[in-house]
Amino acid sequence: MKDRTVKIYNALYSRNALWCFIAGIIYSLSFVRGYLFLFGFFGLILFYLKLFEGKDTLSVTSPFKKAFFFGLGFFIPLYSWFFVLYPFEAFEFTKIQGMFIVIIADIGLSLYHSLILAICFLLFKIFPKNRYLLPLGAGCVFLLFEWVISLGSFSLPWGTAAAGQYLFLPLIQNASLMGGLFIAFIINLFSSATAVFLKQPDKKYLLYPALSICVPLLTGTVLLALPSGNQTAIKTAALQGNVLSMEKWGEERLDSIIDRYEKLALEAAGNGAELIVLPESAIPTSYSPVIGERFSAISREKGVTIIMSVITNEGDKKYNSVFALFADGSMSEIYSKRHLVPFGEYLPAKELIIKLFPFVSDLNLSETPFTPGENPVITLKDGTKVGCLVCFDSIFPPLALDSARAGAELMLVSTNDSWYEDSAGVYQHMSHSVIRAVETGKWLVRSANTGISCFVSPKGVVYSQTSPLTQTIAYQTVYTNTNRTLYSRVGDIIVILPFAFVIFSLIYKLKEKDKRNGNSETI
Repeated sequence: MKDRTVKIYNALYSRNALWCFIAGIIYSLSFVRGYLFLFGFFGLILFYLKLFEGKDTLSVTSPFKKAFFFGLGFFIPLYSWFFVLYPFEAFEFTKIQGMFIVIIADIGLSLYHSLILAICFLLFKIFPKNRYLLPLGAGCVFLLFEWVISLGSFSLPWGTAAAGQYLFLPLIQNASLMGGLFIAFIINLFSSATAVFLKQPDKKYLLYPALSICVPLLTGTVLLALPSGNQTAIKTAALQGNVLSMEKWGEERLDSIIDRYEKLALEAAGNGAELIVLPESAIPTSYSPVIGERFSAISREKGVTIIMSVITNEGDKKYNSVFALFADGSMSEIYSKRHLVPFGEYLPAKELIIKLFPFVSDLNLSETPFTPGENPVITLKDGTKVGCLVCFDSIFPPLALDSARAGAELMLVSTNDSWYEDSAGVYQHMSHSVIRAVETGKWLVRSANTGISCFVSPKGVVYSQTSPLTQTIAYQTVYTNTNRTLYSRVGDIIVILPFAFVIFSLIYKLKEKDKRNGNSETI
């Protein structure tokens, strides 16, 4: 019986693809809820244990296959919130069409991202088979992967390593130095170095994985202890009207939705809020003087600033916009969403996609596609610059970076996450706001239609977090801050690292080859 059990165990353990898939599932647990962040390390360590082969001499076998199955194990659970969208009641789809879309979204996107991950891991074929250099290669490859999936029309850097660690405060402080990509590098450097040590256990080699995590944690602890540079205090309220997307676009609901947000704004002003923030498309129609006057009246009467989030039009162009209404009746410049949601606010490769799948054209909430904006900030009456991010914007670090470089003293995320209801997707999206606050070193106000609304300090501490699918108001005193983080100055310069390591690896291999040839000639 014992021999049979050993044989079964060995058979399972030898199935590298299966174990890499399981490692991906374990890694995905850190994205289910923030307090499961340690599973991110466990999943990666298991993956690298299967990626690295050999005991005396390390080697990397089948990096494409192993990375691909790890990706599937990670991305399929990560994107499972797509199924919450079914049956797309806000769109005119049949049930079969709706199911087709969610399956393509989850499985198709998982296959796509797994393929990119696998291609990146092919770089291991040129990396030196050295116990000290392989972990550096692992950090570089994962960093490169996260950067690549943030590029282009189909970009979706949703499950970034940093977002999965948003509650691990000492670690994520390093994002203020080199951005969220640096967190991916650190996690993979440590996890792969640990795997190498477990493959070749020797006390003298324990220092490498220990330093690879202790140095960033010590650095993060010091950064946490440093003052944030808080300046002007602003009593702020984030309104959460709890209007589901399936309900809000019906014209018969418009008046009741406006009434609801008017009451919430009045309540917030009555409770001492100086700055009141509405969520994305809180008023689900194009902005008009009539709507503007209803909220301007509150602003004038209560002496508060109200940040609106509505649809604006300029000629035949439509924008998903944010702007401020002031107590003197004036308004700020308009910020418009810079990174539009593909298949939601516009159709990429429109002609090809409609030709292949005609019904997909109904995915747009409007017959007129939205146009991306360019302005990264709005200016309040006292001169405070607010860096704005609308929904999808918040998962792209360069957009927050642009706002910080434009002089933002406070960050704002206005979002509609009702599509995800109370699934893991709500928490995953919110986690990106935490990383953006740390990267920019600014207080961040997050107002979400159905949650999660919250406030994030420059250190990534979350305050006044609301529950999903509740009508409420979140309150917090936030502070302006004109200080600049290192990341806001140098940006994603760390992206150079993978390319530099590839060049180094090629030179290293050439020198090794020359050395072997020299030895052969001597013999």
